[in-house]
Amino acid sequence: MNINPLISVVIPAYNTKDVIERTLKSVEAQTYQNYQMIIIDDGSTDGTSQLLDEYERYNDKCIVHHQTNCGVSVARNKGIECATGEFICFLDSDDTYSPTFFEKMLSRQQQTHANIVYCGFYRVRKNNILKEQFNFNEGNIVKSFLEKCFHISGILFKRSFLIDNNITFDPDLKVCEDIFFTIKAITKSDVFTVKEHLFNYLYRDKSVTNAIEIIDLYLKDINTWSRIQFYLNQNYHCEDKNIIKQLVQTNLIKLKNKLLIEYLKNFNYKQIQNYFNKDLQFSNEIKTDRK
Repeated sequence: MNINPLISVVIPAYNTKDVIERTLKSVEAQTYQNYQMIIIDDGSTDGTSQLLDEYERYNDKCIVHHQTNCGVSVARNKGIECATGEFICFLDSDDTYSPTFFEKMLSRQQQTHANIVYCGFYRVRKNNILKEQFNFNEGNIVKSFLEKCFHISGILFKRSFLIDNNITFDPDLKVCEDIFFTIKAITKSDVFTVKEHLFNYLYRDKSVTNAIEIIDLYLKDINTWSRIQFYLNQNYHCEDKNIIKQLVQTNLIKLKNKLLIEYLKNFNYKQIQNYFNKDLQFSNEIKTDRK
């Protein structure tokens, strides 16, 4: 066993000039120092690209790759392709690590020989810091993950595990793509945890108030969870499969109900009719609930 393995940190960046230096400094401050940073600039236009080029010039642990704007999934997949570490993490460009993140996550991996290790996190919103609560289950955690998702920035993966199982981010998904990625991973391996909160998730208000944008967001969310539902139906065969199916179906029904409410609020009756015509399964679910 390599007692000093290289950890690759994949950081997708798009127009985060105002916060990314703090993110990079949190990686520099790690107590475990055998790491490389793979930063994927996803076509930034606010000066992030120039900042990263300057940073790479003076940091031999950093590799910067520039691409036209293709979205976070393409950026993360490029990071997986470029990474050379035995282990890989995905850190968003506005999140920050605790100084002992690498040390404690790697220690747990070496104790258990795990393919996947996760930890808890703090949700930071303006001046408010909330400690997210988790059960910190181990082994088969699909059910607990669906009930309370942990964040992609708080996971250490064995890189060969991702490559051998062809686990990548789906470029077609625009929201919750990290949840789908994590589900694909945790259905293929037992999972272990560090029962501590080792990174900070910066919640930034997206200011989505326009009705069209809200409806579009719900449609994208439904698309992702429909993909998750199909994937689990085809690939998950553990004893709690029926419970898992029910959890995903319940989540989809909630999302579809919220979408219909938005349609009704905006008197989009034609869209409602079109949606029911396309989503016969949802129509049947509603009829079943009324019985």
